[in-house]
Amino acid sequence: SQLAFQPADVNGVALPNVAPFNFRFIVDTAVPTVAVNAPVTPTNDPAIAITGTVTDSILADTTVSITDETGTTTDVQPDPVTGAFSFAPNLPEGTHTLTFVATDLAGNVSLSVLVSYQLDTTPPTVVFNPPTPPLITNQDFTINGTVTDLSGVQSLTASLDGNAAVNVPFDPSSGVFPYAVATAGLAQGAH
Repeated sequence: SQLAFQPADVNGVALPNVAPFNFRFIVDTAVPTVAVNAPVTPTNDPAIAITGTVTDSILADTTVSITDETGTTTDVQPDPVTGAFSFAPNLPEGTHTLTFVATDLAGNVSLSVLVSYQLDTTPPTVVFNPPTPPLITNQDFTINGTVTDLSGVQSLTASLDGNAAVNVPFDPSSGVFPYAVATAGLAQGAH
C-alpha cells in the first residue's frame, strides 16, 4: 500500500510543484502459529534442546516466548527464513511444563503450545534388607529390598559372583522386591 499527502490551503489551492510525501506500510493481521517437537521424556540429558517452528506471513522480528512453570520467560528469535528455533531450558530435575507463544512484529499473538517433560539425572536407589550377618547357611535364603527412582524404575537385575545378570521382579508401584538366592550348586566358601 502507498499513502500520499498533497497540501492545499483553505481555499482549496494546492501548492504548485510540491512533490507528494509517500509513506509505505504493510497490513499484517495473520496470526503466527507455533509447532514444538516434544522431547523424549523422561530424559537424563540436562542440556536437552527443544526445537520447533513458527509460521507466519512475515517472519522477520517474530519472537517466541517460552515460560516455565515458575513464571520465568525466555525469548528466542526463530530463523527469519525457515521459522526454526531451538531452546535449552536449563531447569533442575523434575517434571516441567513449558508454554510457547509467538508474537510477530505487528503484535499478532499465536495460540499457546504446552510441552511437558521430565528430567531425571539421578540413578535409581536400591535399599537392601538382607538377612542378619554373618550368614552362614546351607539353605536357600531371600534378600528383600526396595528400588526407587524419580521417573520410575525400568528394570532391576542381579548378578551373583560376576555371573550373567538375571532380571529381578519388583512391584512397579512400591519398588519392593524379593531376591531368592539358591545355594544349590554354589561352591563352598564366601560369595
